[in-house]
Amino acid sequence: MTQHPSKAFEPLYRIVLATHNQNKVRELRQLFEALPVELLTQPELPEPIEDGDSFVANALIKALAFARACDMPSLADDSGLEVDALGGAPGVHSARFASGPDGKGDSKANNEKLLRLMSRERNRSARFRCALVLALPKDDPIEAAFSRLPGAPQALHVDDPAFSAYVFEGRAEGRILRTPVGQAGFGYDPLFLSDDLGLSFAQVEGAKKNAVSHRGRALAAFFAALERATVLARP
Repeated sequence: MTQHPSKAFEPLYRIVLATHNQNKVRELRQLFEALPVELLTQPELPEPIEDGDSFVANALIKALAFARACDMPSLADDSGLEVDALGGAPGVHSARFASGPDGKGDSKANNEKLLRLMSRERNRSARFRCALVLALPKDDPIEAAFSRLPGAPQALHVDDPAFSAYVFEGRAEGRILRTPVGQAGFGYDPLFLSDDLGLSFAQVEGAKKNAVSHRGRALAAFFAALERATVLARP
């Protein structure tokens, strides 16, 4: 279950979300609602091209672009669905599975393509993966605290001496259904039967989904590190 830092976490920490995806913004705000953290959005900033070959690489591209533009900590998530019978596809191409990398993401078309490709497959095992990257200026007090933590978060290579980045990952195992089930959630949620819940991700929402979702688990790791770091960062 997602653990939140205590109310003793002060001062208020401000983070800009490196996304214009309103579904992600809404879900992240729900996950952060118990924290004294202010989440900001910057809709006027263009999202960079995500041409990485992994969820971590794409999340780093987004987080670093927003951190540089705003000169403040930025949080980016890149996530997707991996289906074993499809060799791990759609993977990093999850958002534009049906349209291709130059098209616009369309959840209905993505789900229809997935069902078509899986129509004769008996092996329906799959998982959601999430890579959550925090990019922040080197002079941010949390950056110094992260580097001093026992079991410190995984640092990523950043080709910019003024910034650092850390990654937190989560996964959720399940199976691909033969027909959509449920009305909640977004993306592939109606087709993903969670091993933990015995329900599709579109049949649950809020705390119940967040406790077992890939994004919820990545954020739980982030919250735990952030709480310990803020203790070290206090004067």
